[in-house]
Amino acid sequence: CGTKEQMVFSRGMCALAATMLVNTANTQKVTKEFLLCLAEEIKKLSKDGKGSNAEKANEQPLVLVAGLTASEGVELYFMQIGKAQDSSLSRLGLINSISSYCYQDAKPLSKLPAALEQITASLGDILPERKPCAVITYGCASDQASLQSELGPLLANIDIGGIPFLTSQEDSVSFGACALAAYNSGRFDDRFIQIKNSSTCAVGFRFDYFGGRNDEESMDENEGTVMEPITKTIFDFDRKVPTSWYSVEFSAAECACVRSKKTENFPIEDIKDFEGGKSIPHREAAAKDLRIQVVQKLQHDGPWIPVGNVIKPLCTDGEEDADGKSEVVSWENMTLTVSLSACGLISVELIGEKQSIVQALKTKRRNSISYFLWTLAAIIFFGGFMFKSWYDDYRFQADTAKLLAYYRHVVPDSLAAGDEGQARYLVYKYRGRIDKLWRRLEVKYGVAVPDSWEDENEVHDEDVNEEVDLDDSKGEDL
Repeated sequence: CGTKEQMVFSRGMCALAATMLVNTANTQKVTKEFLLCLAEEIKKLSKDGKGSNAEKANEQPLVLVAGLTASEGVELYFMQIGKAQDSSLSRLGLINSISSYCYQDAKPLSKLPAALEQITASLGDILPERKPCAVITYGCASDQASLQSELGPLLANIDIGGIPFLTSQEDSVSFGACALAAYNSGRFDDRFIQIKNSSTCAVGFRFDYFGGRNDEESMDENEGTVMEPITKTIFDFDRKVPTSWYSVEFSAAECACVRSKKTENFPIEDIKDFEGGKSIPHREAAAKDLRIQVVQKLQHDGPWIPVGNVIKPLCTDGEEDADGKSEVVSWENMTLTVSLSACGLISVELIGEKQSIVQALKTKRRNSISYFLWTLAAIIFFGGFMFKSWYDDYRFQADTAKLLAYYRHVVPDSLAAGDEGQARYLVYKYRGRIDKLWRRLEVKYGVAVPDSWEDENEVHDEDVNEEVDLDDSKGEDL
C-alpha cells in the first residue's frame, strides 16, 4: 500500500507465530498438537488446576524455540505464551521473549552445548524453577532433525527431558514474518499476536578521553600516562527493549577531570575545580580529544564490534579560512542519545546548544549574577512585607499601651482607663492617622499625649470629674 515502515522480527519469533496460526490455508499440522500441549501446561500452572486465561506471567507456558542453519549458526530462544483470546487467527495473543542466545559458526552444532548452558543459566536468573513444556524447531527438515537429535540428550542432562519436540514447516519463518507484518500493518480484521521483545544483543559506548593516543604519542608533557578506552554497557542481553532514548551527557569539565585523575571514579565536587576561567585550556583539550565509539556484542562471550563512525561529541570543525584550514571548535556540554530496536538496530543522535567553552563560561557567570540579583530582590521584596507586618503590629501594640496610659493618668476614674478593647478599637480606627487621635485627645482634655509617663502611678493634679465621652460631637469614638 506504499508504506515505507520497516518491521524486523527474529526468526524464532516468526516460527513460533506461524506455529500458533489456526484456520488458515497454510495451517501447520503441528499446530493442534502444540495448542493441546499449551492447554495442559496452563492447567498445571493455574491455581485450581482447571486452567486460566494466562494473563499473569506465572500462568503462561514457557517454550524453547531452536533453529539451525548451516551458514548462519544456531539460535535458541525461551519464550512465554499467554493471554487467551477469542480469535479466528490464534487462541493465545501474547509472545513474550525471555532470553535468546545466537551463535554464528560454520559448524553450528558444535556451539549447541555452550548455547544451551548459557541460555538455561539466564533463564534461571529471570524465571527460576521454570521449565519449558515443549521444544519447537525451525529450518529445513534435515537441519531440524539434526538439531533435535543433538538437543534431546543435552536437555535430558539438565533435567529438562521428556518434553515433546515439534517440527515446524520449512517455510514457518517466512510465513510467520508475513503474518506478523500484516497484523502490525492493520491487514487482519481479527486479533493476532502481541509481541514483547527482549534485546538479542548488547550495546555499549567506548570512551576514549585521549583521542586514541598512547603514552608515546602524548602531546602534552603534563599529560603523563594515558588511560585505556573504557567500554560501558548501555543495553544488555535479554533486557526488555526500551521504548525511549537512552541519553548520556558530556561536559568538557568532567572530561578534563577524568584526564587529570586517570579514572572516572571521583567525587562530583572535583569537577568544580575545572569549571573556572583558569581551566579553559584543559577543558578545550579534553573536548577535542574525547572520542565515542558505539559498540555492539552479538554473542554473550563475543567481542565488542564497532558500529558506525567514531563520534566527537564535544567538538566540530569551524569555518574554513582563506587557506582552506578550519579551526576546531570545542563545546562545553552536549548530549548523546541512542535507541535500540527489537532486533538490534541502533540509532544515535547528538543534541545540545553548542556553546563554545568561553561562551558557556560567560553564560554561566551571567546566570550566576542574575540569580544573585533576583534572589536579593526577592529577599528585599518579601522581607519588606514581613518587616512592615511586624512593624505595624509593633506600633499597634505600642499605641494601644500609650492610649491606655493616657487614660489612666488623665481620667483614671473613667471606664476607658481600663478598657483595653476600646483602646485597641480606637487605635485601629485611626490607623495611618494616629496623630489626629492624639490631637483630639489633647483638645478634649487639655493635656498633651506624651510618648511615656515619668511616673505611671502619678495622677494629673487637675480634678477631672467628667466622664469620658466615647462619642464626640462628630460621632467618632475617643
